[in-house]
Amino acid sequence: MSTTTLVIEILVIGIQAGVGLLLWAIGMLGYGVIHKPLSILDAHGGSWRWSPLVAIVALAACYTLGIFMDRIALFVFHKMIRPFLRLVCPASLKSWAHADVRHALEEETGLMTALYREGGLSHLLQDYRSRLRIARATFANTLLIWSALWFTPHVSAVLPGYVHSVPVATAFGVAFLVIWVIVLGMLQVTYEERLQQAEKVQSRGR
Repeated sequence: MSTTTLVIEILVIGIQAGVGLLLWAIGMLGYGVIHKPLSILDAHGGSWRWSPLVAIVALAACYTLGIFMDRIALFVFHKMIRPFLRLVCPASLKSWAHADVRHALEEETGLMTALYREGGLSHLLQDYRSRLRIARATFANTLLIWSALWFTPHVSAVLPGYVHSVPVATAFGVAFLVIWVIVLGMLQVTYEERLQQAEKVQSRGR
């Protein structure tokens, strides 16, 4: 994976987390969180004059935040989501998922062999790892944003009343968890099967 790609991934994760934290700040402290800094900038030459510096500081903060959120998402995935999947998923479903993915990937064995000979196999594996990283962090950041929309007084007041009802919140929460658990589970299975397929291709190529 190139350094540029990794930096962009971390920035995307950090921007997502930044939106969630900003919503939490607005929701708990009010819209003055935005208005007061803007008024200070306007009093010292206008906000547009300071926009390049603000953009650089914001990107740097998002990058740092992205690193932290990536580590947090990785910890949550391995310590909570994976054990949960192993607990609730029967062995037959796990075997079926691995077998189904393995069968689909067998059709690309020729592609894997060609990539191995050209030295591009590692890039393919890194691509799958990137998808898993982005998915894990997006799951965590979506929870952060969702919680700000539902549980902070200033932001939640903007939403329609029925959104805060117990049935709607429960249905949304259950649907969100089910969809993301399936997505993360299948991405993890695909990544593991790709690694095993790569090992087989490498052993045959030696």
